[in-house]
Amino acid sequence: MQDTGCGVAPDVLVRLFAAFEQADSSMTRQHGGTGLGVVIVRQLARLMGGEAGATSTPGAGSTFWLTARLQKVLNRDDAVLRQQGSVEAALSRAHAEARLLLVDDDPVNREIALAMLHSVIAHVDVAEDGQAAIDLFRQQTHALILMDMQMPGIGGPEAKRQIRRLPGGAATVIVALTADVFAEERAACFDTGMDDFLAKPFTAAALFDTVLEGLSRPR
Repeated sequence: MQDTGCGVAPDVLVRLFAAFEQADSSMTRQHGGTGLGVVIVRQLARLMGGEAGATSTPGAGSTFWLTARLQKVLNRDDAVLRQQGSVEAALSRAHAEARLLLVDDDPVNREIALAMLHSVIAHVDVAEDGQAAIDLFRQQTHALILMDMQMPGIGGPEAKRQIRRLPGGAATVIVALTADVFAEERAACFDTGMDDFLAKPFTAAALFDTVLEGLSRPR
């Protein structure tokens, strides 16, 4: 995508795709937006095996680009394609009205996960930290919680402990979200009483698999 706008200075361009960064706060006031769009695009591109970036000349405009690895579909009735969509279809069919709680302090992670979940689940509440998750659960019980393990203030393990003591908390499936994929980290999640584990960054297929398995557990 190309534009002929004001452009971006080279020293700012290198920070443009970093979370919580914006080229110029005055641009936000003038043009609106949160500055998270290009960050989300880069993370989505990387989930699809690609990359995203930009080139720019101040006063002349900018070019934004992305790449992705996509599979060419020759026959939409192919059995493999049907199998790939079966988990998503099963989740939408059986649990579309389930209420989920997504807890993550990173706004980019929240936006991406929420977009994935909303394609199959109608009711998804969002909390930016452990305390907000506890407060939300007091107001409305949830069938499944996706809980980031490391957050400022009340982290995932402590939020889980407090939620378990609330009415309905014992029956709620709580899935740990963490960027650590080592076996000891997985074991630590289960040691704290988490029901399942999902490593970040995750694909939509991995998310749907985990949510479907959690919601299908007998209560």
